[in-house]
Amino acid sequence: MTKKRHILSLLFPVGSTISKRLGYFFISVTIAVIHVLYGVSNVRAATPAALIQQGKMAYDRGDFPTALKIWDRAEAGYRLARDPVGVAGSQLNQSQALVAMGLDRRACKLLTGTVGVSEGTCEAEIPTKFGMGQTNLPPALQASAIEKLGDVLRLLGNLDAAQVTLSQALEVAKPLSAADRSPILVSIANTLRDLGNRDRDRTDRLQPPASNQFTCPMQPTGSLPATTYYQYAIACYQQARTLTADIDALSLQVDISDWLRHRAETGNIADTWQAQFDRTELIKQIERQLANQPHTYESFSQRINLARSLALANPPQWEAAKSLLDDVIRRSTLEPQKSILTTATGTLGWLYEQQQQWLPAVAFTQQAISLAAAPGNDRQYQWEWQLGRILQHQTQPDFSKSQAAYDRAIAALTTTRRNLQIVNPDAQFSLRDNVEPLYRESIDLSLRHQPDLGKVVDRVNALKLVELENFLQCQLGEYKPIERFAKDRGAAIFYPVILADRLEVILQLPDDKLQRFVVPVGRGELERTIAQFRQNLNQPQYGWNDTAASQLYEWLIRPALPSLTPATTQLVFVMDGALQNIPVAALYDRSRQEYLIDIFPVAVTPGLQILGAKRAVGNSPSILIGGLTSNSASVANSKRGDIYEPLAYAVDEVQAIKSRFVTATALVGRDFTPANLQRALAGNSYSMIHLATHGRFSSDPRQTFIVTEGGRSLDLNRLRALLKQDASAIDLLVLSACETAAGDRRAALGLAGTAIRSGAGSTIASMWSVDDRATAKLMQHFYGSITQPDRVSKAEALRVAQRATRQQYSHPYYWASFVLVGNWL
Repeated sequence: MTKKRHILSLLFPVGSTISKRLGYFFISVTIAVIHVLYGVSNVRAATPAALIQQGKMAYDRGDFPTALKIWDRAEAGYRLARDPVGVAGSQLNQSQALVAMGLDRRACKLLTGTVGVSEGTCEAEIPTKFGMGQTNLPPALQASAIEKLGDVLRLLGNLDAAQVTLSQALEVAKPLSAADRSPILVSIANTLRDLGNRDRDRTDRLQPPASNQFTCPMQPTGSLPATTYYQYAIACYQQARTLTADIDALSLQVDISDWLRHRAETGNIADTWQAQFDRTELIKQIERQLANQPHTYESFSQRINLARSLALANPPQWEAAKSLLDDVIRRSTLEPQKSILTTATGTLGWLYEQQQQWLPAVAFTQQAISLAAAPGNDRQYQWEWQLGRILQHQTQPDFSKSQAAYDRAIAALTTTRRNLQIVNPDAQFSLRDNVEPLYRESIDLSLRHQPDLGKVVDRVNALKLVELENFLQCQLGEYKPIERFAKDRGAAIFYPVILADRLEVILQLPDDKLQRFVVPVGRGELERTIAQFRQNLNQPQYGWNDTAASQLYEWLIRPALPSLTPATTQLVFVMDGALQNIPVAALYDRSRQEYLIDIFPVAVTPGLQILGAKRAVGNSPSILIGGLTSNSASVANSKRGDIYEPLAYAVDEVQAIKSRFVTATALVGRDFTPANLQRALAGNSYSMIHLATHGRFSSDPRQTFIVTEGGRSLDLNRLRALLKQDASAIDLLVLSACETAAGDRRAALGLAGTAIRSGAGSTIASMWSVDDRATAKLMQHFYGSITQPDRVSKAEALRVAQRATRQQYSHPYYWASFVLVGNWL
C-alpha cells in the first residue's frame, strides 16, 4: 500500500486538504459591506465591483488565470477611484488565485505590499512591524490580509515567519466575531501541522498522543516533537468550527494513522491515536455541512478530499468515498468543470487501485489521462504515474507498459516543473510526495526487469538534480558534466540506490563501463547500521568500534573491488538517502585492517549533472581566511537560541594556513563580521576561502548557516550573496567547524546545497563538530599538500591530511568528519 499513497499529493497533498490552497473566503461581499458600514461611496466603483463578481465566477469554475486577470483589472479600477478598501480587497483576491495556480511566491510578494512588510519576509526574514496597522483600513480586512500572508509563508516553508504573522492576524482580529477569527485559526493549525510533518520527516518518529488538554493558539516556541504540534493543530481545528477546519482535522488524523500503519515498529501507537479522536461523528458532521454547499470548484475539491480521507481511514469507507466521487463526476460533467472532472475521475481510479480492482482502476486512470491530455495540463504526470503502478501490480503485470507509463510520467513532470519555473523560478513541487517516490519506483522497476544501467544512472542523476533544485528553490543547469573529470583522472563512480528490500550499487568505471551489484539488505537494516556508524564516530571516549564501519564497507565497497584496476586512482560517490550522512573515508576493511582512504582518495558529489568546473588558480593562489578565535568572547545567536564558543586553536589554524600563501587576508576574532567579509570579497579575487567557524547543515535551507562575530548567522542565501561577488574565481571553499543537524535524516542536503550555492568548484566541510586542535593539525597538513609546486588533487591532499592526523589522533572522530564535495581535482 505504500506505493499507492501519492496520487493526489500535488493537488491535494498527503497530510493536507484543499483548504490549504483554496481555503480563502471571497472579498467581494466583504468590500461591499465595508463600503456601507464605513461610508465609502463612489459611483465609479460600480465597474470594479462588477469585475470582482466576474472574477469570483471564473474562480468558482476553476479558471484561476482568468480570475487573476479580472481581479487585476478591478484593482486598477479601485485605484482610479482612490478606494483603498477596494484595492486591498482586490489584491487579496489576486493572491488566492495565484496560490490556486501554485505561484505562492508571487502571491507572497503581492501580499507583503498589501500588509506593509518587507519582501524579504518571503525569503527568511521574520516580520517585526506590519505597516497595514498604521492605515485606516477596517480590522476585518487587515486581519484577513495578514492571515493570507501567514498562510502563503507556510506554503513557502517559512514556518517561523508564518507563526509570527498569524499571531499578529489573531491579535488584530480580537475585537471581531468568532467567524472572522476562524480562517486564522485554520491557518495556524495548518502551520502547526506542517511543523509536525517537518519533525516527523526528519526524525522518522512519532510519539503517542499526550492525554493532557491542548489550547489554541500555541505561542511560537522552539522545536517540539511532531506529536505536540499535531495535538495543538487539532485543538485549533476544533476551535475554528468550520467545514474547512473539520476536513483538515480529519485529513490530519487519517494521515497520522496511515503513516503509522506503514511502520511495523510503531506498535500500538496507531491504536492510541485512533482512540484519541471520534472520527465517526466528525465524518457525519462534514457530510451534513457539504450537503448544503453550492457546486463550486472549492466544494467539489472538498468532496474529493473527503473521499480520499474516507478511503485511507481505518477501516476504509469504500462505498461512501465512491459515492462522493460519482456525484462530483456527474455534476462536473453537467457544469462543466473539466479540471474537477479530470481529478475526480483519476481519484476514482486511485480508489479502485486501493481496493486492487485492477480493471476499473486502469479504465478510470486512462480516462483521466485522456481528459488531462490538453496542452499545459500540469497534472497529467500524476495519472501516468498511477497507471504505471497499477500495471505492475495487477494480477497479470505488464512491466513493459508499466515502465513506459513511468517514463511518460517523468517526462511530463520534468516539462511541468520547467514550465512552472519559467513563469515563476521559485515554483516547486513537494519532493517527498511528488517527485522522489516517482523516480524511486521507476528505478526499482527498471532494475527488476531488463535493467538498462545507463538509463538508471541518468535517472539517479536526474533525481539528485531535482533534490537540490527543490532544496535551493532554483534551477541548476549551468554545470559541467562529471564524465569529463572522471575520464581525465581515472575516477570510478559509485551510485548506491537504497530500495525497500535491497541496496543496488551501480559502478561506472573510468572507461565508462557500467556494472551492477545487488546487496540483499533492506532499507531498515541499512539505516540502523548507518545510525550505529554515526554513533560510533561521535563517541571517541568509548574507543573505536568498527563493526558498523566494516559492515558498510562489505556492502558498498567489497563487491566492487575486483573491478577496480590499477587505472582506478579515485573513488567518487553519488550517495543516496541516509548514505549521504556517512563519511566514506572511515569505511573499514577489517580483513586488511585499513580504512578506505588507505587505498584511494575519495570524494562525494551531489550528482553527475551539477558538478562545478575546476577554477584556474595560477601559480600564486590567494586565500581569504575567517573565523571565530580565542580572541572572541562566547557568542549567542539570539534568533536561534544557541551559544557558540570561540575556537581556541583556530589562531594556530589561521596562522599556519596564512603562512602558506603569498596573498592572504585574515578576518578573525572581532574582525570576522559580515560587513568585513563583504568588503574583502568586493575588493579582491580569491581562489580559496577558508572559514573556521561554527555552522550547521540542515534539510531546511533556513536552518543552514554559519556564525560570525557577535553570534550573527549567515544563512544560505546571505552566504551566497557574499560569495557570488567573487564566485567565478573561487576554486575551494573550506568550512572547518560546521556540523550536520542532529536527528535530521536529510541534513546532508544542507552540505551539498552550501557547496552548490557558494559557486565554488569544490567544498570541504565537516559533518560534525570536531576537536579544533585536531582540526588545526589536519588543515596544516592539507594546505601543506595543496600548495606544493607539484600540486596534488584536492582529494589526494585531503587523504594525505587525514592519514597524517590519524597518526596522532587514531579515532575517526578526529579526522573522518571532513568530506570533499564537488570537483576533486
